[in-house]
Parts: sequence; structure tokens; C-alpha cells
Amino acid sequence: MTVINSTEHYLFEHAKCSVCRGELKPPFVSLDGAELAIVRICTVCCKKLKNGLSVDMVQVSAISEMHDLGYHGMTLVRQSRKQVEADERKRKEFIFNPEL
Repeated sequence: MTVINSTEHYLFEHAKCSVCRGELKPPFVSLDGAELAIVRICTVCCKKLKNGLSVDMVQVSAISEMHDLGYHGMTLVRQSRKQVEADERKRKEFIFNPEL
């Protein structure tokens, strides 16, 4: 993955963003290689995807590492921080008030 920062290295004159199909102007992300589909993401889409895409890549990597350790068929389910905190509050309430 490469960040294209200037028109100096800009070899993609007619290329479009893989997400929105809009025009590419530096800075943008380019992912290409011999065995990879070419993916280019414009600045606007990078801003929209920055949290979700990076978190998705971490999750895929973690699941892959679990599989490499022999936990085939296992997966990880991501929850929002708010949901995890709410679940933890419920768990603590149950521990201290089991009749609930």
C-alpha cells in the first residue's frame, strides 16, 4: 500500500477511486501488485473509511492468527465500546445483585 502525495509520482491520470469512482488527486492510497487487484482510494473516501478499514484489517489478521494456531472455524465478533461497557455493567450488577 502506498500513499501518493504529489503529482510528481502521479501515473494514474485516468484512474478513479475504487470506492466512489471519483477523480483521484493526491493525496490518495494506491494498492497494487502482481497478484493484487488494483485498489485506489481518494482522500474523501480515506477520511470516511479510516476507522472501519483499519479495524477490519486488524480483525481479519487476528482471525487468521487464531486459525494458524489451530482454532479453525473460530472467529472474533467485534462490538462497539459502548456495547462492551454496557455488558460489563450488567455483569457487575448481576454479580453484586444475583436476584436481578
